[in-house]
Amino acid sequence: MTRDADLALFVLFSSVVGVHGNPSQANYAAASSFLDALARHRQARGLPGQSLAWGMWEETSTLTGELDEGMRQRIRQAGMLPLPTDRALALLDRAHARGDALLVPMRRPAETAAPAAASRARARRVADSGTAAAAGPVLAEQLAALPAEEREGAVLEAVCAHMAAVLGHDSADEIHTERTFKELGFDSLTAVELRNRLSAAAGLRLPATLVFDFPHPVALARHLCEQIAAAAPSAVPAAPEEPPPGGEGEATERRVRQLLAAVPLRRLEESGLLDALLRLGDADEPPGADAEAPGSGDDLAGMDLDELVDMALRNGGS
Repeated sequence: MTRDADLALFVLFSSVVGVHGNPSQANYAAASSFLDALARHRQARGLPGQSLAWGMWEETSTLTGELDEGMRQRIRQAGMLPLPTDRALALLDRAHARGDALLVPMRRPAETAAPAAASRARARRVADSGTAAAAGPVLAEQLAALPAEEREGAVLEAVCAHMAAVLGHDSADEIHTERTFKELGFDSLTAVELRNRLSAAAGLRLPATLVFDFPHPVALARHLCEQIAAAAPSAVPAAPEEPPPGGEGEATERRVRQLLAAVPLRRLEESGLLDALLRLGDADEPPGADAEAPGSGDDLAGMDLDELVDMALRNGGS
């Protein structure tokens, strides 16, 4: 549309997110990177083009108006401070004078690292603390040494410590335990980081939606305490198994009947046992036969399966 137009300036406003990255704003970063590439493309063809990847402005706009304090805190932790309007306009003039295809006008404290380096340092911090949590004492072992009334408080303390590490706070005291996770600055990325840390500390397999399933840290800590207690092995020894009613004789008979019921009739017939078993179970035998037959009466109840099969084979051959 503008290729043949006689333009003096072609200025694009993108975002620092496209330069330094932000895992929670992937779509925004991709769109900003496209604008940066377009400016370079135009300059390579002798056309005017410049992209300014702005940091956050101090003056509230439609884009930044919905940022809560937690999100603003995360931006500051990344090494970026809000730009006052007069300073931003001065940077715009300087960018025009330089003429580079891509410039990043932003404000950061002189003592902080560049945002990309700060982000990598924070990522290492999260990874290191997660590893330490996995290698350290399991939370369940710590709770086992505490009285029951102190366990929920100990879990809440651990949850707040992990939350502070994920959000980059210096202390867990900065965590307001009855505020929602969203108000505290959690998004999908930091929620998964916290889930991973708590899974390692508690020795539990926790869902990725853990943070968003509970209204605030107190409710989450209560749930974790219950889950850890449910997963812990019981200290009460199992009661000895009651002997089956009727004694060992009935138990043996039930076992024999179950085994015989599991054998296909074809296999009993092929092995020559079917006729013998049918004769043993024949109800038409004359009275008194049981008294003369080997293995009858009380003796039959006391036989095991091998003895029963041997007897059936002997009777079948007679």
